Amino acid sequence: MEAPKVYLISATPNPRAILKLCWEIITSPGFPQNYQAHDITELGGDLTYTEPSFDPNTPESDKIVEEFLKSGLGGPLEMINFVFAFEGVTRAFTHQMVRTRLASYMQQSQRFTNF
Repeated sequence: MEAPKVYLISATPNPRAILKLCWEIITSPGFPQNYQAHDITELGGDLTYTEPSFDPNTPESDKIVEEFLKSGLGGPLEMINFVFAFEGVTRAFTHQMVRTRLASYMQQSQRFTNF
């Protein structure tokens, strides 16, 4: 059997910036002023994407991640997405992976695949 392979298909560009924004929202009065926000109605229904400026390689970034992990708040972590594809893993491995609800999974099925 070949060694298993893991492919990163997509990822949230700056996950620690998302956590920082969420932390500021829940710990600050009002909306954090250092983020650009748009009312959707002002844009004629069009959404714009604004990358929060935040250096993820700082002690502050580590502290925010630690605070969220200690807080038990799972919502902000659900806003961060990573999509992986696994190849050449055992059936036992996939059965253990799908036993948790920390992520969503799609698995090749013998019901839909012609071998």
